[in-house]
Amino acid sequence: MRHLVKLADLEPNQYDEVVALLRKHRVNFRETPSSFLGAGTIQVDESDFSAAKAILLNESFEFAKEARERWEQAWHTEHGGSAARWFLHRLKQRPGSTVVQLILLVAAIAIFLIYPVWYVTCQVI
Repeated sequence: MRHLVKLADLEPNQYDEVVALLRKHRVNFRETPSSFLGAGTIQVDESDFSAAKAILLNESFEFAKEARERWEQAWHTEHGGSAARWFLHRLKQRPGSTVVQLILLVAAIAIFLIYPVWYVTCQVI
């Protein structure tokens, strides 16, 4: 048997999907329980390992493609594809955290721009 995936890396719905995929494709697998020393795993027979990896890889590509399409659709319907509209929406939803994050971003940029100039001018004098 060969390790395919750790159970700790999966959310409950992902676990159900992985098990359903393996059963659908008739891949022999075994689940090792979690213990004090380590997380449980899903293991497959050595002969089925490459097929199981390919199944999970293909499924992850399909999931990523669908998620990207959903995100782009939401981006265009909710914000019209505009970063300014997105920022205003975020500012309305979470004004406090957005303003704090913006202040921290401006401070970080200022530090990275001002400090090198200050360092060089102090070295010259």
